[in-house]
Amino acid sequence: MESPLLGETSDSSYQRPEHFYRRADAITYGSNFQKAAALVDLAEDGVGLPEQILDHSSFGTAAKYYFVFIKFDFIWTLNYFALILLNFLEKPLWCANCADDCCKDRGYFYLGQLPYLNTLETLIYEVVCLAILVADLLVYGLYLSPVAFSVLPVRIAPYIRVVFLILSISWVAFVMFEDTEQGNTVFTSYAITLYQMFVLFTTSNNPDVWIPAYKASRWYALFFVLYVLLGVYFVTNLILAVVYDSFKNQLVKQVAEADNMRKRTLMKAFSLIDKFINLDEFADLCHAIALRFQKEDVASCFEYFPTVYHAPFSKKLKTFVRSPVFGYIISFILVVNLVAVIIETTVCISFIEISILKEHCLTFLLLPTLN
Repeated sequence: MESPLLGETSDSSYQRPEHFYRRADAITYGSNFQKAAALVDLAEDGVGLPEQILDHSSFGTAAKYYFVFIKFDFIWTLNYFALILLNFLEKPLWCANCADDCCKDRGYFYLGQLPYLNTLETLIYEVVCLAILVADLLVYGLYLSPVAFSVLPVRIAPYIRVVFLILSISWVAFVMFEDTEQGNTVFTSYAITLYQMFVLFTTSNNPDVWIPAYKASRWYALFFVLYVLLGVYFVTNLILAVVYDSFKNQLVKQVAEADNMRKRTLMKAFSLIDKFINLDEFADLCHAIALRFQKEDVASCFEYFPTVYHAPFSKKLKTFVRSPVFGYIISFILVVNLVAVIIETTVCISFIEISILKEHCLTFLLLPTLN
């Protein structure tokens, strides 16, 4: 009797055990049947392999390096956290511009108690993080990305319209308020006017920036209100619509590319065993595998401690958490917390009002004595 297909020995120079428990090992070191089985499993999971890997002349070697790259995903993730952590370890730039060492008084500036890196340490930290980030982006973009950079949508016309709008309205504001209190105190030059109007576009300095003009004449408020309404409710929504439209088109391309990747993966699997099965039989086999086999849920990390995970108390706790009663309890706690916050806020406001009333009464009673 012939041995099972998936039990064949590897045809690569590197000898591995006959049975593989990981798809990466089967694709890298397994026989053609083992590689085909692993590729079909990947395709049915919607994972697939990049086209550059599938079409490589040395498929096994290319797949090996690809899976090595995948294993280093935790390094790329840690690099992002390292870049975020740098914000807390890097000395603020404004500290270097102070005559005295302002950063010594951390309690006054709310700088925390984390130690700061010196200039050399910060430079080394940034260079290492940026090198890892650039390496990750280059490898993924040049060899592994399912969508080439050349086909990414680039639509700069809406953003040019926004820039032109801000430039033109800033010029109008600079000319309009040139000889007024607004121009003498806020819009002192076109560059400053452009900056202030750009910030006003985000409503960060609204209405502080046009208070001098409003004091001079309330009709000036009409200019700024119309500008804010136009920017917030029209131009900003225009940018959002462009971004959403580009995202939607890109999502359609990614879904189509994922389907094409699945087909390419299955065709690569078929090319490995086409001497033993025809295309129709292979398609029926893949269809049967997709229908008959379902993926098991990923085991919980708590299952590594079976004595605790499978204990009667743990089972009762899982049943209770999954029941609707647990949801009702959480909702009740949230409602009680809301009521407590409202009562506490009301009591604080009442206490402040009573304190102010007492001060007024005391002042009123002591006023004749002081006179």
